[in-house]
Amino acid sequence: GILFYFFAGDNTTIHYIEGFAMGASSVALFSRVGGGIFTKSADVGADLVGKVEAGIPEDDPRNPGVIADNVGDNVGDVAGMGSDIFESYCGSMIASIALAASMTSATINNLGGNQFMLQFMPLLLASLGLICSIVGILTVLKNRSDYLSESFEFLSAFLVTIVSAIFYHYVTFFNFQNVIISSLIVIIPGIGVTIAMNELASQNLVSGTARLMGALIGLLKISFGIFIGAQTNLLIFDKIEYVKINSISPFFIIPAMLLTSITFTIIFNAKKNHYPWVLISGIVTFGSLKLSNIIFDDIISIFIASLLIGLFSNLFSRVMDRPSLITLLPGIIFLVPGSVGIKGLNFLFDKNVIAGLESSIQMFILSITIVRGLLIANIFLSPRKGL
Repeated sequence: GILFYFFAGDNTTIHYIEGFAMGASSVALFSRVGGGIFTKSADVGADLVGKVEAGIPEDDPRNPGVIADNVGDNVGDVAGMGSDIFESYCGSMIASIALAASMTSATINNLGGNQFMLQFMPLLLASLGLICSIVGILTVLKNRSDYLSESFEFLSAFLVTIVSAIFYHYVTFFNFQNVIISSLIVIIPGIGVTIAMNELASQNLVSGTARLMGALIGLLKISFGIFIGAQTNLLIFDKIEYVKINSISPFFIIPAMLLTSITFTIIFNAKKNHYPWVLISGIVTFGSLKLSNIIFDDIISIFIASLLIGLFSNLFSRVMDRPSLITLLPGIIFLVPGSVGIKGLNFLFDKNVIAGLESSIQMFILSITIVRGLLIANIFLSPRKGL
């Protein structure tokens, strides 16, 4: 990042960064060799003394050489494999920067026309991963503390907002609101709102009301964390200006959609034989949503997309004799209006009552639209098996 700050923007100096990749490879080479020497010498020595001379099994505690063997293995794993990860991480980012620096004008125009942002994208993605890792760390830690579990949504939103503000002021400008929502998208209870509306529409008033209130409390915690983080930013830094985003090229939308569908297999703990179906469900939902937007408005497009993913999930359930939720949840999560609810509550915290109420009402309208599409899909083709 520091090298990019000094050498970016000029196609002549940008290539100086490539030397850093060479240095990473050299460090990885010597670390790997050093770890290998410790590992192999200790392993061979312990095996010769133990198995050959003393006739005792490998890794037997009666053999003092086992300690050296384990130390050598640890050095090999930490120094060797860690350096390999470092080399791959740096090498892949610098290779992407070099490719962006050597693109032709026609290729740059097809990818948005901003060569500097194409060069910066690998670092931006790595920074976004750092922000998202904060949420991941808190997700693991909340299971060990009841107090942290109760404040998990607030702390995640607050820390993500603060870190995003630091990157915004000291690294590069970006759409602040979109980065925060994309970092918190996993914990935004949009699908909880949709399921609650589905239960209310099915006359399950008690469970639907309880689930809806739980989802709304989660949205309030996240919105309040973003609000406190934004106010802290005003105390420390300058005001964050809105950055207008140009339309995203299909070269980025399609890989992003496929990558998002793959991440859903991890989030929902899908089995390996269900991976292709989860991927197809994302393609069906996202593809139908984008194609419908060409002709219809957002409400009709979401209705069509929810109808098609409902039909696809029910067909999957009948053909494969598996629960329809295997493909329904990963597909429907593309449509859930949790981010709209977050924006609406943020408007309310900023005392923009009209915009806040409009976004909040839109969240419920989108939820009802999704529910209607799924219910009509069940009328045309009911699932054989559900959860």
